[in-house]
Amino acid sequence: MTTVSSSGGVSIIISGARGPKGDQGEASGPLVASSVGEDEINATEGAGIRDKIGAVGLQDVNMLLPPSQPITIIAHRGFARQYPQNTTLAFTGAAQSGADALETDLSVSSDGELYCFHDATVDARTDGTGTFTALSSATIDGLVFDATVGTAYANLRIPKFSAFLQIARRFGLYAYPEIKNYRTQADIDLIIAAIEAEGMESQCTLSSFSFSDLDYVRAANSEIGVMFQSSNIAAAPGDIDYLADYGGRTALLMEPASMFADFTGAASVAAYARSKNVDFISSTIVSQTSQQVLSQCGVAKFFSDVRMVK
Repeated sequence: MTTVSSSGGVSIIISGARGPKGDQGEASGPLVASSVGEDEINATEGAGIRDKIGAVGLQDVNMLLPPSQPITIIAHRGFARQYPQNTTLAFTGAAQSGADALETDLSVSSDGELYCFHDATVDARTDGTGTFTALSSATIDGLVFDATVGTAYANLRIPKFSAFLQIARRFGLYAYPEIKNYRTQADIDLIIAAIEAEGMESQCTLSSFSFSDLDYVRAANSEIGVMFQSSNIAAAPGDIDYLADYGGRTALLMEPASMFADFTGAASVAAYARSKNVDFISSTIVSQTSQQVLSQCGVAKFFSDVRMVK
């Protein structure tokens, strides 16, 4: 356990396991679940987090905090640093190891099949080559993940979105699919239809960096949640206002680095989001330390690449 005192005399208590190091989001960690290492903080989440806390007075932050909130851990690509990311193994493993919700990225094949895949091309992660949206489903179904070659998981293939939804439903978990790579915006209709086919409208929030995509979702289905992704904490109040105007389930996903750079601002934004009934969620973290620090700013939901102790 570590105690960190701010210049304002407020102490933050940091305890528990830390996550493994690595660059945010693009995981290349072990292929099976591993224990979270001690005393490791990811540099991309803000080098010298403890020093930054010590350099800012947090008494104003504390006045903005809500009553204690339960922590929600959302398995980013299925705990991407502990399993081959965006695979059925990852989604099932994350569910079995205590994730509260599952996240994935959606990409569409040239013939209109929905898959769980992040990159715009298949080159960096599979034995294939080419732009995802230009490849047929038959080609995509035959691709092998580079990270699994020669392992017990060599038979894993890029999963269809329907498989992701079925795993989330089987484990009773909320789902956060990101609208990622499509041929045209009309492909969002395919995503909505897939969610409706699994009866997951009330258990699913679609995310995008584009409000245009979210407008499209809401025009087609008012029950499915929508989430805007941002790295600009200064623009967050306007984003929250836009989301609040949708009504229903909405969320703002914020990059951790922007919050580490301005703890007081992050706490103010979190409080404003609560006042507008908009979820305020941290995008991907990989350390227990980061989760606990951001919780002190009023953040209660986190995308994570590793299992967290709550």
